[in-house]
Amino acid sequence: MRFESTHGLGDLVYLATDPDQSQRMVTAVKFGGSSMLYTVSCGTQDSEHYEYELTTERNESIRLGLEK
Repeated sequence: MRFESTHGLGDLVYLATDPDQSQRMVTAVKFGGSSMLYTVSCGTQDSEHYEYELTTERNESIRLGLEK
């Protein structure tokens, strides 16, 4: 079996719904069943997210409060 992830270790990403659009680094990728879970780090905080929650582009509209 072969697993492929969209984001690799060390990639810089943003959370699609983060109002601050803080840049995060992918620090771990977990494969399980039919899903993939990414651990991302921002400063000293780590959080886990599914692939569809991550983007490589900062959304300035969200950061400026123009989108909810």
